[in-house]
Amino acid sequence: MRIISGKFRGKKLIKFNKEGIKPTTDKMRESIFNIVISYLKINEKNNNLFFEEFNVLDIFAGTGALGLEAISRGAENVTFIEKSRDNLRVLYKNIDLLKVSEKVKIIKRSIRKVKKIDGQFDLIFMDPPYQMDLIIKKTLKKILDFKITKKETVIVIEYAKKKKIVIPKDFKIIKKKDYGNSSIALIKLK
Repeated sequence: MRIISGKFRGKKLIKFNKEGIKPTTDKMRESIFNIVISYLKINEKNNNLFFEEFNVLDIFAGTGALGLEAISRGAENVTFIEKSRDNLRVLYKNIDLLKVSEKVKIIKRSIRKVKKIDGQFDLIFMDPPYQMDLIIKKTLKKILDFKITKKETVIVIEYAKKKKIVIPKDFKIIKKKDYGNSSIALIKLK
């Protein structure tokens, strides 16, 4: 597992090897970022820092690969939400490895127990465990309740291809793509 692009390109991240954990593969992560760049029509600014000044939220952060990739590509700040102690240990190690602690905030609890999230986000990643597909709709409702999106905020959801994604009526799917056993949906507010 490595950073695909930006200022930390090629830097290897520590991965968490545990049964039932499905970290987003390098290929999938590259595809996610290419889809977002294409949708937002982001032009290369300088040295592939496409997400310069973006505020990013990474829910179900795991090892932090998605949020750290965003930092590598220029994101100003990333807020990670992760409850697993094992995942948090790896997340902290990856943050230290890249020396980006000043760009990071970590909320150490389940999204279900989060009462408030400060700020508004340009890009939100949601990669819940595949067996928790019901959490997607509930998490999107929390995002609405917290009022943390902007008009153009893009939310990227990774989920099991065999499952049907259910989203609140306030959102619309703007792009869907399948990769092996996984699917990606880009959604935004209507």
